[in-house]
Amino acid sequence: EKQIREKDLQIETLQKTIEVLEKNVTQCTEIIDIEKKQKQEETFQCKECNFIGKNEKGLNIHMKRTHGPSFNCDICDKYFKSERLLKIHNHTHSYNSRFQRTALEEQLCKKCEFTCKNIEDMEVHIGKCHLE
Repeated sequence: EKQIREKDLQIETLQKTIEVLEKNVTQCTEIIDIEKKQKQEETFQCKECNFIGKNEKGLNIHMKRTHGPSFNCDICDKYFKSERLLKIHNHTHSYNSRFQRTALEEQLCKKCEFTCKNIEDMEVHIGKCHLE
């Protein structure tokens, strides 16, 4: 009889322990679910505009491309993301009587329909294609 009561007591203790563990597991699962939901709801919104990136990398790329420094051309008001690109662009404003300009600032060869963005490329083209 004593052994039976001890076993019953052990069983009861184990059942209470199991109930406590089940509650802990349930709480942990709920916490994990909340954290997952918060992470999914985490936004990567630009502080400068309404852009929302899918992740931090996307936001960083947007910031660099959209809100990074710009270098403006004094002649035609185009802007560029680097000083190097602006310097390259400035060559399109050089004058050379062998070429005529299109509305898009491209160089147009007078002997064929070849176009390019700068005089140096046009000189190479003429040297290769139109040597007389």
